[in-house]
Amino acid sequence: MSAEYSLYDLTQAKEALELAEKQWEEDDGKNRQAHIKKISAARANFAMIEGQLKRDGIIAEEDAAF
Repeated sequence: MSAEYSLYDLTQAKEALELAEKQWEEDDGKNRQAHIKKISAARANFAMIEGQLKRDGIIAEEDAAF
């Protein structure tokens, strides 16, 4: 049973990852552990959605990680 994901979900996940990375940069290294956890979770979510879209044939291997 696969989850239903769309390109919109992938875009949202990418934006969340970019936001998490930007917040860490703007925080001047404070709260390092919290930022690492947030970025790791965002990367994992993005990879999961991307992988599912590849398996479902919605995106091709060469289109991945736009």
